[in-house]
Amino acid sequence: MKGITIRLHIIMLVALAMIFLACVPIILSHKPFELKDPDGSREPLAKKIAAVVELLDATPNELVPKTIHILNMGTIRYEVADQLPPRRTTWSFPLVEMQLRHYLPFERERFLWIGLDEAAADDPMADATASPTALLRMIVELNNGTYLVISERDVISKEVPIYLGATALQMVIALTVFGLLCVLLVRQMRPVVQVAEAVSRFGQSFDEAPLQISGPHEVTILVAAFNRMRAQIRRLLEGRTRMLAAVNHDLATYLTRLSLRVEQVPDASLRTRLSRDIEQMKSLTANTLTLARIGETLLPNTRINLQAVVRQHVEDYSEHGGAVFLERSYSCVLRGDSLALGRVLSNLIDNALKFAGAAYLVLQPCTAAGRAEIELLVDDAGPGISPATRSEVLLPFQRGDAARNLNAAGSGLGLAISADIVAWHQGTLTLEESPRGGLRVRLRFPDADPDRLHR
Repeated sequence: MKGITIRLHIIMLVALAMIFLACVPIILSHKPFELKDPDGSREPLAKKIAAVVELLDATPNELVPKTIHILNMGTIRYEVADQLPPRRTTWSFPLVEMQLRHYLPFERERFLWIGLDEAAADDPMADATASPTALLRMIVELNNGTYLVISERDVISKEVPIYLGATALQMVIALTVFGLLCVLLVRQMRPVVQVAEAVSRFGQSFDEAPLQISGPHEVTILVAAFNRMRAQIRRLLEGRTRMLAAVNHDLATYLTRLSLRVEQVPDASLRTRLSRDIEQMKSLTANTLTLARIGETLLPNTRINLQAVVRQHVEDYSEHGGAVFLERSYSCVLRGDSLALGRVLSNLIDNALKFAGAAYLVLQPCTAAGRAEIELLVDDAGPGISPATRSEVLLPFQRGDAARNLNAAGSGLGLAISADIVAWHQGTLTLEESPRGGLRVRLRFPDADPDRLHR
């Protein structure tokens, strides 16, 4: 039984069988009332008792004692009481009562009670050699105001407690087995859940240990294939990064030589332009390597006070004369890498200062799909980016439209790197039109402490 399908089918069949077995005593507990009475008659006991009630209703009062004497020749005892007898109830049978009312005459609403009474020591129906037992008693009001008391001494009084006890025991066993089956089902599905969680994390990091191969046959095949796929992708990424790192190292050597030779150029204007081109090439290679390395290793997953990170950057830029303003903020916590998030924030502020001369930040709470989130807005009053090209500038080596990039230097990797870092923090980065007329960058992250009272 290696297949998970076979195992699940067996678990469900066993559960259904236990439920069926638990219902059998309940069905059998009503057998004495519905199939035949203790005298061996094939008619239901309720129908026979209803016939007795109808007979006594039609019998003159002076003939009632003789009629009762004749009826008591069987195993069921009948007696007539002028007052409502006391009831020492331990069990009641509403279904049997409903069945008996079905057979009773409908001239009027009459008192009817059915239950198990503890037999008194002097009760002639009780066994003198045994301890008092529970007897099935029925009390039916007659038309003359008296009460017919029916007591059964053999089959029902002995079998009903047995059936009820068997029912309780069977229910306990069924619930116990059902609980064990639920535990077994959870254990069978646990490897599937682990694979699903690993798939949901796929792409965030390839440094995780391989999944443990266990569980049903189909799941072990799936886990082994997933481990091989992740290992192959990791080798491809590592090979790509090594190649880019080697290229970056070799380019840095040649760029250093070029920088030394540029210093010997007599034309100052030309020397400045060449030096700027060399710096841009260094930035391009460094940013390309950084973009390639994102995702190969798991970023630190610590609790970060984003408000403190934002305030620190605003203060640093202000100290150096940058027009950066934090208009609104609140204390919030997210999980991730503070250095990586700091790089995102620096890139967005640098872009706003480069193209608009000022950056305006807002840190506020929000909700999305019922989940508490943290929202960071970076606005500027610059030329902005047209809606048609906003999605393109988030791709590597894209620098937006001409209005935003007039005489602007850069590799076109800043926003791409920022978007990747935000995605690694389970967040989103979107570009919108700012109310100030320029560009708005909206960052959203899941709140690591959604129940906290933010102020």
